[in-house]
Amino acid sequence: MTLTNYAPVQNLNRIFDSLLDYARNDEQTKAYAPKSYLSENNGVYTLEVELPGVKKEDISVSVEANLLKIAAVRKRAEEELKYEREFHLSNEMDSANIKASNENGVLTLTLARKPEAQSKRITVG
Repeated sequence: MTLTNYAPVQNLNRIFDSLLDYARNDEQTKAYAPKSYLSENNGVYTLEVELPGVKKEDISVSVEANLLKIAAVRKRAEEELKYEREFHLSNEMDSANIKASNENGVLTLTLARKPEAQSKRITVG
């Protein structure tokens, strides 16, 4: 039987170095996840996403299979900064009627529940 030295520090260093190499190689295509804030008022949800310096024509918002995808590119001189963020929507959300606006570097999306998913008040007679 052969005994092998266990060197946890060398293994951690090797793993850490490989992660750093991956990060350095992927720097050109890296996309940043912008900060976002979600609020709700009477069944209407407002999602605000910070996209400083991004023009509205450089923003893409799409919904595929209850996955809301936001992508944007900020172009300055020879530099491009990419933003990407995804949100899972519940089946109760009305993804066909999402409203979007971009003002002062903040993308604002307004989402509501489907009419059949909204709570209803029943009066007692």
